[in-house]
Amino acid sequence: MILALCFLPLLGGAAILGAPAERAGRVSVIATGLLTAIIGFFLFFAREGMEILLWPGLELSWQIDDLGRGFSFLVLPLWFLATLYARGYMEKTPDRSFFFFYLITLGTVLGLALAGNLLTYYLFYELLTLTTYPLVIQTGTAEARQAGRTYLLFSFAGAGLVLSGLFLLYGLTGSVDFVPGGFIRPHLIVENPVGIRTALFLLVAGFGVKGALIPLHFWLPGAMVAPTPVSALLHAVAVVKAGIFGLIRVSLYIFGPETLEVMGIGGIKVWAALTILLGSLIALQQDKLKKRLAYSTIGQLSYIFLGVLILNPAGLQAGLFHFLAHALLKITLFFCAGIITHETGCTRVSELDGIGLRLPRTMAAFALASIGLVGIPFTLGFISKWYFLTADPALSWVFILSALLNAVYLFPVVTRAFFRDGNFAPPLVREASPFMLLPTMVLAGGALLLGIFFRWPLEFIKAIQVTITG
Repeated sequence: MILALCFLPLLGGAAILGAPAERAGRVSVIATGLLTAIIGFFLFFAREGMEILLWPGLELSWQIDDLGRGFSFLVLPLWFLATLYARGYMEKTPDRSFFFFYLITLGTVLGLALAGNLLTYYLFYELLTLTTYPLVIQTGTAEARQAGRTYLLFSFAGAGLVLSGLFLLYGLTGSVDFVPGGFIRPHLIVENPVGIRTALFLLVAGFGVKGALIPLHFWLPGAMVAPTPVSALLHAVAVVKAGIFGLIRVSLYIFGPETLEVMGIGGIKVWAALTILLGSLIALQQDKLKKRLAYSTIGQLSYIFLGVLILNPAGLQAGLFHFLAHALLKITLFFCAGIITHETGCTRVSELDGIGLRLPRTMAAFALASIGLVGIPFTLGFISKWYFLTADPALSWVFILSALLNAVYLFPVVTRAFFRDGNFAPPLVREASPFMLLPTMVLAGGALLLGIFFRWPLEFIKAIQVTITG
C-alpha cells in the first residue's frame, strides 16, 4: 500500500498523457485521485511500525508511524477535492501536462509523509521542486517564468543546505533515521557542540526555505502567479507543508525535545516568532488577494514551528493541531479566491465591494474560513491558539497580537463583500460550477464541524505527542 500510494499517481499521470480523448484524461485524473484516497484510507488503519526498506546500501526507507499516517490522511481527501476543483477551474484551458504534474506531485508528497529517514525525505523533497516547477510556470507568462526561476533558486539552495546537514549529521552520529523523541542524546553536544549545532542550523535553514521562514520566503509570493488550484495546494498540503513537516521531523524525530532543550534554541524561537508577526504585518499591505493570503501563510506556518519549539506537551499539541487547522482553512480561502477571479476577473481586495451579493455561497465560505483562521471560539483555529496560549505564557503576546492582525487583514475582505455597494451585474456574475463550488463548501463545512467536534483529531494528536515525549 505504501508503494501504491507513492507510485499510483505516476501511473495515473501517464494514463492522462496517453488517453485518446480529453474526456478520458479527465476521468483518469479523478479516478486516480479517488483510488489513491481509498488505498490511503486502508493504510490509515494499518498496523504501527510497518516498514519497507529499499536499496539497503543507500538506506532508502518508508514506514508507517502516527505522524506520517496523519499527514497522509490529511493530504488525500484535500487533494481529491482540489482535483475536482482544478477540473472546473481549468475547464476553458484544458492542459494534460498540468494534470500529469498535478498527480505526480501527489505521489511525491505522500513519499515525503511516509519517509522513514532523512535521506528518503531529502530525495522526495528535491523531487517535489521538480514536479511543482511546471505548475508554478503553467501560465507561461514572463512573470510566471521569473517566479519559476526564483522558486528553483530558493528551493535548490534550501535542499543543498538540507543535504549538507544530512551528511554532517551522518558523519557525527552514523544515523539519519526518524525515531520518536530523537536519537541524538545530550552527551553528543558536549562531545561535539559545534558540529551538532551546525547540523541543526543547516537543517532548519534548509527546510525553512519551503517553510517560508523570513527572510527565506521570497519565492512564495511570486509563486502566486500559478493557477489557483496550484496555489491552494502549495499552501495547504504540498510545498510549504513539506518544509514545515521537515522541521517537525528534525525537531522531534532526530534531535528530540530533550536534546533541543539542552542545546538552547531561544534564537530559533525568536526567528519563528518574528516570522509570525512580520508575515501578518506584510499581509496587511497587500491589495492582491492571493498575495495577502500568501503572506498570511508565512505567519501561520511559523505558528506550527513555534509550537513544536516550545517543547512541552501543550506546545506540541498546539503545533500539530494548527497543522490540520491551517491546511483546511487556507485551502478554503484559496478556493474562494480562485472562484472570485474565475467568475469576475477581480484579483484585488479593493475590487470586491458588494461581491458577496453575487457570490453569496463563496463569500460565506470565505467568511467561515477567515473566522477559523483568526481563532474565534468554536472554530479550528481557536482550539490550536488556546493550546498555544497555555503552552508558554511568555509567548502569549505573540499569538494574541498575531490573531488581531489576522482579523485586520481578513475581515475587511468579508465586510467589503457583504456591506458595501458594488458594480457586479447579476447576469454577468454568478456562482462557479459545481466542480469548484462543491469542494469549497465541503471544506468550509468540514472545518466548521471539526471546530465543534474536535475531540477525535485532538486525541490522535495527543497520541503522537505521547510517543514523542512519553
